[in-house]
Amino acid sequence: MRYGTKALVVCLAGLSIPVVSCAGLYIAFKRAPSVAPASFQQLIIAHRGGAQDAPENTLGAILQSARSGVTAVEIDAQLSKDHIPVVIHDPTLERTTDGKGEVSGHSLAQLKALRIVRPEGSSFSDERIPTVEEVSRLIVQQNLILEIDVRPEVLDKKEMANRISALFEKYDLYGRAFVSSFHPIFLYQLRSINPKITTALSMRPNATGNFLVDGLLVSDTLIAFLGVAMIEPHKQMVNPGFVEKWRRKNLVINAWTINSAAEKEHFKKFMIAITTNCPLGSCSDLPSDML
Repeated sequence: MRYGTKALVVCLAGLSIPVVSCAGLYIAFKRAPSVAPASFQQLIIAHRGGAQDAPENTLGAILQSARSGVTAVEIDAQLSKDHIPVVIHDPTLERTTDGKGEVSGHSLAQLKALRIVRPEGSSFSDERIPTVEEVSRLIVQQNLILEIDVRPEVLDKKEMANRISALFEKYDLYGRAFVSSFHPIFLYQLRSINPKITTALSMRPNATGNFLVDGLLVSDTLIAFLGVAMIEPHKQMVNPGFVEKWRRKNLVINAWTINSAAEKEHFKKFMIAITTNCPLGSCSDLPSDML
């Protein structure tokens, strides 16, 4: 499984493997195509749970979003030291908590002991790092659609894929949640373990600085190989030709991060999903304007 993905990269880069062998590998390891539920079309998704004045990636932020009328939220997922999927964006703790060090170097109990730093002027207090399971329960209770963005820093991708698949089964998240990542190998492993899960490949321009790799990461070949149902391009990549190309391939498009009133009006004409820091109004970009 992992071999198939890496071999495809080598093939597409034109390195050492004959064309016939590459074609055989592609056919043998290709994931079956999937289709996103109709409810995932033209979503307005609250970035990091909806973090305008609530701490990002917290249960409080998600509850605030639900009470405000938001219908879809995005969270970031990483693994704790004891392999529990937890909800935090950065690979380190300093920016968003009162802790220090890498997320992956702390057990769930240690992470739960930390307090989330609240935004200036926020009324929220004593928010803690939630688990993806806690978020899953909450979005079912609140009847929300959930995007789980698995961070590329996660090292044990197979373990994360197994854990996420188990949560989809436990909480019947099919049709109400999807999983995104910038890392194609994780998406491939997740779809190999559980092809019922809707997946989305995230994209940014000049992601690695390597012309060949960057071309591969947004190529028709890779996207078809992964069998994803959705793509998530940075807003700079979206234009009428881009939208038409991927719409012909029956992929749902979710552009990020669309914040100002002018941007929202511009992207509205494309009739695609958007991710935003302010789903119910207009705001400026966050300093780290990434999924």
